[in-house]
Amino acid sequence: NVQLALKKERVWYALLFLNLSAFLLTFSRGAYLVALACAGFAGLFALRAFFKGGHAKKALLLAASVGLAFCFSFGLNHLKTDGIVVSERLLLQDDAGFASVSERLDFWKGALSMALDHPWTGVGPGGFAAFYPQYQEHWLALSDHPHNVFLKLASEAGIPAAVFFMLFVAALFIPALRRLWRTPSLA
Repeated sequence: NVQLALKKERVWYALLFLNLSAFLLTFSRGAYLVALACAGFAGLFALRAFFKGGHAKKALLLAASVGLAFCFSFGLNHLKTDGIVVSERLLLQDDAGFASVSERLDFWKGALSMALDHPWTGVGPGGFAAFYPQYQEHWLALSDHPHNVFLKLASEAGIPAAVFFMLFVAALFIPALRRLWRTPSLA
């Protein structure tokens, strides 16, 4: 029974490593942010294990999985001849990064304006694509969604729907994080 639990645990760490590595290899800023959040959680678990006398080995394995994923993906990037300069990508100094941010800001402004113009019911399901050209400030790109789930809900279903969704997400995550912190085991 203990051997099976150990094998299961190793599989979870290996899956974390593979999944995070694949995610980082997309070289998107979102992937980097998620990876940094994973690293932060791994650090929190390591601190928790250190101060509460918990499972330091599990915390170390978690931190190692996250750290190896970073090393693996950045190592593969440097093997490419046309490698992406990660620091430029993160600091929006590359052309694609600047254009992406400009487009998204325009999408967000349009979605917010839609939500403010139609606060109770929004513009209707899937209505962002139809209404966005009326709110578009700069001709950068068209999209069928504003690249933000909360703004999508606010613009298409109204501000109350977006607020209820935020409360729903909080109702899921806050108790889960509390339980995770109070649990004596990291597994």
